[in-house]
Amino acid sequence: MANMERQRNPGLANGVSLKPTGHVSIARNLPVGGQARHLTSSLQFTQVKKAPTLTSPAQNGDVSGAECRTPGRTAVSSELFDSESRVLKQDSLKMENTAVTVAVRVRPFNSREETEKGKQVIFMDNQETTVQHPDSNQRYTFSYDFSFCSVDNTDPNFASQKMVYEKLARPLLEGAFEGFNTCLFAYGQTGSGKSYTMMGFGEEAGVTPRFCEELFTRVSKSQNKQVTCHLEMSYFEVYNEKIHDLLVVKDEQGHKLPLRVREHPVFGPYVADLSTNVVSSYADIQGWLELGNKQRATAATGMNDKSSRSHSVFTLVMTQTKTEFVEEEEHDHTITSRINLVDLAGSERCSSAQTSGDRLRYSASHWPPGAHASEGASINKSLLTLGKVISALSEQCQSRKKVFIPYRESVLTWLLKESLGGNSKTAMIATLSPAASNVEETLSTLRYARQARMIINIAKVNEDNNAKLIRELKAEVDKLRAAQMSTKGIEPEKMRLFQQEITALKTQLTQQEREMAEAHRAWKEKLEQAEKRKREETKELQKAGITFKVDNRLPNLVNLNEDPQLSEMLLYMIKEGQTKVGKHKSESAHDIQLSGALIADEHCVISSVGGTVSITPIKDAKTFVNGILVSESTVLHHGDRVILGGDHYFRFNHPVEVHTGKRVSCWTQSGDGHKDFEFAKTSCWQHKEHNWRLRLRRPG
Repeated sequence: MANMERQRNPGLANGVSLKPTGHVSIARNLPVGGQARHLTSSLQFTQVKKAPTLTSPAQNGDVSGAECRTPGRTAVSSELFDSESRVLKQDSLKMENTAVTVAVRVRPFNSREETEKGKQVIFMDNQETTVQHPDSNQRYTFSYDFSFCSVDNTDPNFASQKMVYEKLARPLLEGAFEGFNTCLFAYGQTGSGKSYTMMGFGEEAGVTPRFCEELFTRVSKSQNKQVTCHLEMSYFEVYNEKIHDLLVVKDEQGHKLPLRVREHPVFGPYVADLSTNVVSSYADIQGWLELGNKQRATAATGMNDKSSRSHSVFTLVMTQTKTEFVEEEEHDHTITSRINLVDLAGSERCSSAQTSGDRLRYSASHWPPGAHASEGASINKSLLTLGKVISALSEQCQSRKKVFIPYRESVLTWLLKESLGGNSKTAMIATLSPAASNVEETLSTLRYARQARMIINIAKVNEDNNAKLIRELKAEVDKLRAAQMSTKGIEPEKMRLFQQEITALKTQLTQQEREMAEAHRAWKEKLEQAEKRKREETKELQKAGITFKVDNRLPNLVNLNEDPQLSEMLLYMIKEGQTKVGKHKSESAHDIQLSGALIADEHCVISSVGGTVSITPIKDAKTFVNGILVSESTVLHHGDRVILGGDHYFRFNHPVEVHTGKRVSCWTQSGDGHKDFEFAKTSCWQHKEHNWRLRLRRPG
């Protein structure tokens, strides 16, 4: 792959690009707030200057300075506050003390719960959520900003994807356009609907695509000679305390190593070498998200339940340049917003610790196959630490005393420090299962969300120094005009000083605007580089056989994953003739290249001749069709489940058989339902269990 120009970004956490000279480029991406956060200009190429201390959390991160100034917040439960009384505005400073907005959402029953005739234990009424424990019949009631019930779509109070977005996420979008940092994170046990809420499926778009689409709609309507808007995005995941860039397949050396968190003395924590990409349309974001999700699905395949144990962080940095007129002269200034949309890992793996801050415990039954105890102890360190951080911030906001906040104990909490107790407008959505079988996880999630609701952030409009200069210039002009209109007149010396001050301010503005124009020219170059990089990354995935454009005439394999968000994300076309499958290597010439310890260098061959497709394992490479281990050529039919190496799950699709109405194989009847990951996994285990029983019955 051609060498890619990687933007050395003191990361997504701060958006700075440091050059070897020590100067800051595109400093507009820096969040403003906290100590030493306010630069002399957020769009200029100037030496960094340390700013005066603000009243947000201490930059060193161990003791938070987040102030809890909402009246009555200390002694009264957060459940008694409505949305309007939870915000204290300071318009003169363009700051807001605002509590974290918390919503809970209960999903419909899934197929397994319906088969088990699961009993519904969650009931919602306006802002209240009530859980009735199936064993004790005890009722637990919680109040949140929003309680979304999505169990029955015929219910008049059914919470659709659109409703969730409009009530919870749209206010964050409005805040971003005002210049505030915003964050939304989804929390809940695996399978409770986090990914569906955040990303959605098909026509049921989730928060992230709706947010991005409306963002660009507003940008296109608001952009004119007075306002221009630029956006950059990044997408990464945190797994086992390691950071993986989802928008880069390989680095310049042909490898893809985990990224590290660094700390800048002024700007705080950042992800070293994380790629950022300029986007100019919603289609751009869709393309990058598709690339990132395919990367995530590829990495999750063959890694047990990695997807449910990783956190994904999608970040947008929006820079608005506004033009104002002073003395009939144009002057530009910028406001910058950082938007974090976070899909957290499944919470059930640390339910014993969550808000109490106890040490994470694992039983052998919780470990994924092949996991070691040491891995089990650190799998969800970020979630455990997030629970500690929320608990400590909640305690601090009730006691109004400085409390140790353990931001640095995990990668995720350190990077998202500003979103919790810092400079951000933040919302959380906790997702729930309605079934009695998950009641303990449900109660744990609800308590977790209740504590998050007590956190107070100090959100500040992130404006560059030009805005302040323009205000000062206008003030000086107004003073001069007022003095000129005074009946006593104005002394010549005062007039000279006024004029001198106005001239100096205009000179400063002119200099900074020249630098802003230079940055604007650089922006166009970055847009071209981003498009080139996306093409290169797409080609790299295509080398492994992953298809981006679907040919509905050809048979294909589609991946199955326990995470619905990553299932059916990877499509492998089966060409006429032979399609070779083997281990992914830099020098590999296989048509389909898979990673994983159980994939052989040359695993199998899929043949397509005259509309008939068959799969033939090579030597003893483990290949399963509909749960049965095959050792010779086997014909595939539409809907068959194919498992390679024991951990790569696929469903075979044959468009010709569908159109001609050919009978599917005896193992795949039409009444079997949707062939998802659980279906494939269950059928495989059923056949294994059947074989074990046969062996036990054999004499000797």
